[in-house]
Formats: sequence, C-alpha cells, structure tokens
Amino acid sequence: DGWMVVAAGNPPEYNKSVREFDVVTLDRVKRIDVEEDFAVWKEYAYKEGIHPAILSYLNLRNSYFYKMETTVEGRKFATPRGWEDLSRIIQVYEQLKKTVDADLVLQYIQHPKIARDFASYYDLYQKYQADYQVEAILRGESFDRMLAKVAPASFDERMSVVHLLLSGVRKAIRRAMEQAHEKGTPVLRPLFYAYPQDKAGYDHEDTYLFGDDILVSPVTEP
Repeated sequence: DGWMVVAAGNPPEYNKSVREFDVVTLDRVKRIDVEEDFAVWKEYAYKEGIHPAILSYLNLRNSYFYKMETTVEGRKFATPRGWEDLSRIIQVYEQLKKTVDADLVLQYIQHPKIARDFASYYDLYQKYQADYQVEAILRGESFDRMLAKVAPASFDERMSVVHLLLSGVRKAIRRAMEQAHEKGTPVLRPLFYAYPQDKAGYDHEDTYLFGDDILVSPVTEP
C-alpha cells in the first residue's frame, strides 16, 4: 500500500525498440504525454546552473531548444538533455582554459546547423563579456562606458549583455549565500563592514554591498 509505479519511455518515432500499448494494457494504466516546454525547462536550468551562454542563446532562438529532423543524411537533433550535457562540458573546458568550438558542440547538439550557430554565438558571448567588463559593472564601475557602447548595438548583442549581467548577479547571490552559510558573513553589507579603514564608508547609509561583488546605490538623477 502507498506505492505508485511510474514508467517513462520515448514514443515509437524516436525509439525503434518500443511498441504501442495494446488496449488491455492501456485500460489499466494512466498515460500522460509530456511535451517539451522551454519556459518550464528554463526555470529548471537556472536552478541547476546551466551555462549562461546556453540560456542566452536559447532565449534568442527558442526553436532550437528541441529540434528533430530526418533527412537523407540521417537524423539531426537538439534536445534539452543535449543542452544540459553541453553546459557541463563547457564549464569544464572553461576551467581548463580549453577552446570550445563547433566540433565539441556537435558531440552534444547533433544538429550541424544549430551546433555551428551556437559555437559562433558562444565566441561572441565571450567577446561581449570582455568588451563590456561585466564584473567591473557589477562592482559599480564602467557603467557609463557600457551604456554608451550598448546603445547603438544590435538587439542580439543587447540581449547577450543583459544575460551576462543577470548571470553575474546570480553567481554573486550564490557566493553570498554560501559565505553566509559557511562563515556567517551577512549577505547585505554596509560599506564600513567591507572597508573599515575608509571613513567615507560610514557616511553612505543608503549604499551597501550585496556579497563581495555587487554595489547597491540609489539612482537619484536620470
């Protein structure tokens, strides 16, 4: 008592080893068909730390989140599992300072067009990260320079910068929470907490640090 048996499988069009249930079986089970949904997967992806370049790319190209095509050259596909596996290997490659190229992407996103497109986007994403100095912006520096640079940029570039900033904020929140858990360090820190030797820090009551990386200060002028 209290047990429920759940079985999961792929439909026949994606798995040659399966077969349709007969009526006798279908009459005794509850069948639930599950469809891909990028909006739902994205919530999962944020929690699991999927690489921000992948999230940024798929936000711009939703149709590439899940793609199945059968051609004379064989089956080409991109799947949520493939994107998640690609995220893991990209993070490893970045730690090892190895190059992420189309050949690597194609091992996980087995659709040549999408793999090449993402590889090109990833190169641009890395370039934007360096050009816009995202980490400096989160520290409260280079903001005016970033605004002047992004104003004439293309829509894709602007969206990429937004995702870079959001990714930086998520990383900073995670680090701040880890520090609070491990060391008891407050998440919200007045300036004098971080810079006790700087007398000016005691005068800015409406400015504080969120973790180590993000400076929060009110904007009172347009």
